Order: sequence, then C-alpha cells, then structure tokens
Amino acid sequence: GDSQENLFYVDAGNDRVGINTASPVSKLHIDSATNYVDIALRNTTSGSTGTDGADIFLNNNLELGIWNREAGPIRFATSSTERFRLDSSGRLLIGTSSTITGNRL
Repeated sequence: GDSQENLFYVDAGNDRVGINTASPVSKLHIDSATNYVDIALRNTTSGSTGTDGADIFLNNNLELGIWNREAGPIRFATSSTERFRLDSSGRLLIGTSSTITGNRL
C-alpha cells in the first residue's frame, strides 16, 4: 500500500472519503480492483474469537451478501421500524418478528 497512489483519500472540502479512488462520489466510496467489494463490521468486545458482527459484500453482478456471525436474525427497517427479518433458520418473516405455527393463508 505504501507505493499505491490514492489507497486512502480524504476530500475534506466535500466531506468524502475514498478508498482506492481519488474521486469519491459519496461520503464513503470504495473502489475495488477485484470483482467485489467486501466490508466487515465486527464487534471484537463480544465473544472470545473477535469475529462477532456482520460481513457485507457486493459483487460485480450487484449481488448483495450479508452474513450475521452471531445467532441472531438479519433485520431490515425503514423509518426506524423493522419491516422484515431473516431469522437464523433461514425463514423470511414479513411484518412480524416471530414465526406462526400451523398453516395460515
């Protein structure tokens, strides 16, 4: 990284940070030389391995991947209100935070 130009670039005049770009177009702009951008959000104070948290990636096919490294669900919200979640068993829950037993339409 020492010889790579614009590995980390701060555009203080426009309040933007660029990683691997000298022309950030948003508050945080990550430009990748590979076919995906990978971001790890980790909580190293929880658990003993330092891997608690989430990994997020976006590849060149615009496929978004989110991994929750803990046993909890992945939650999606708008206006600070949870709208749906993917629980740890892979069930998609819409408009509820718990599963319904039995068959309902």
